[in-house]
Amino acid sequence: MLIVFFGVVFTIGYLNTSISFNGFGDGLGSAACIALLVTLSIPEIKKKRK
Repeated sequence: MLIVFFGVVFTIGYLNTSISFNGFGDGLGSAACIALLVTLSIPEIKKKRK
């Protein structure tokens, strides 16, 4: 389920940031990194709330 969420976050991020990261590999790597960090931080945030 986490991988599906990562895919959704990456797609939304890539579509919204591809213009901003022009010249940085079209933002593909940057968007993937941002989406991965967001996805990996969700379980950590849930742990802190419990």
